[in-house]
Amino acid sequence: EFELTAATSTSDRVCQELTVCTDSEFVSVPSTASSDRNCSALTVCDTLEYEVLPPTKTSDRVCAPIVVPTTTSAASETTTAETTTAESGETSTAAAGETTTAESGETTTAAAGETTTAAAGETTTAAGETTTAAAGETT
Repeated sequence: EFELTAATSTSDRVCQELTVCTDSEFVSVPSTASSDRNCSALTVCDTLEYEVLPPTKTSDRVCAPIVVPTTTSAASETTTAETTTAESGETSTAAAGETTTAESGETTTAAAGETTTAAAGETTTAAGETTTAAAGETT
């Protein structure tokens, strides 16, 4: 309860029950000794958002936009003519039309702007695209 009307020398005080927020509301303004609480509707995340923080009795839900990863087209990629060997596989990036042969017997031929990643024993040939293949596979 809160005191709606204060007592005077000729009248008693008047009290009122506090408003109860529903499950689809939160307390946006808390009650005081002389005022009721205010409830506000909970935010509903739309289809392009996700819930970052769930609502509580005294706070609204926080939504954020869903971020869709973007891809880079092969035409805008940087090309180099270097070969790097790693423990579990080999990555070759070649300039336009260049062929590189790796220690593991892999052959990679790349066109302008292309990046290829292959495992031991693979042959990867493409034109202007990014290719990733598993062992023993030809792409």
